[in-house]
Amino acid sequence: MTTDLVLPIHDPALLDARDRAAAIYAEADVLVIDSVESQGHAVTLLSGIARVKGDAELARVRLTKPFNDHVKGVNNIFRDVLAPVEKADGLLRGRDLTFRTNQKRLAAEAAAAAERQRLEAEARLREAERAEAAGHPEVAEKLLEGAVASEEGAKVAQAQAVLPAKTVTTPTGSATTIKRWTFKVLDLANVPRLYLMLNEPAIREAIRELVRRTPSLDIRDAIFGLEIYQDESLSVKK
Repeated sequence: MTTDLVLPIHDPALLDARDRAAAIYAEADVLVIDSVESQGHAVTLLSGIARVKGDAELARVRLTKPFNDHVKGVNNIFRDVLAPVEKADGLLRGRDLTFRTNQKRLAAEAAAAAERQRLEAEARLREAERAEAAGHPEVAEKLLEGAVASEEGAKVAQAQAVLPAKTVTTPTGSATTIKRWTFKVLDLANVPRLYLMLNEPAIREAIRELVRRTPSLDIRDAIFGLEIYQDESLSVKK
């Protein structure tokens, strides 16, 4: 089902805001503030701007709220519907990665065992050669048998030293392990300042709290590393 959405370009509140905004701009564009009277006219225009913006915002919210509420409701429904598969996704990904990790560990252990048995086979072969040269054929024969057994064991262990496939493919899809660099904070004090960000809302709240609690205190250097100062701007009321 498709719903045709039409922009509210003929909405009375929108048309009113457009006309008022254009009229205010026409006056503001040519106004020069060079006297108390012209300054008063500017303040009148500024309060008019505040009223236009406030009225336009009310109209915008009136027009958009039903759609925003609808979108929010649809998103919530789909979030609830997909909650089980999102949970299943996390479970299966975690278990698959755990399986792959275990397979890698087993492969490493098998490779280490294969190397140990290969070295044992070589050592027994050298001992057998020395026993043969020393005139001990029976000892040499037993050492040779041990060398052969170690060599066979090495082959078996090497066959088990198989790393898990990076990509697993099935008739319906595939899954591939991907390595990405990431991080966790070990000691924030040692992180270079280049990678840190100021918490501006917390700083502004701290300044307001300092002014409220100690109005007579000079707080310009109350926070180490910051210069606290007063900036002048206009507060316009409609």
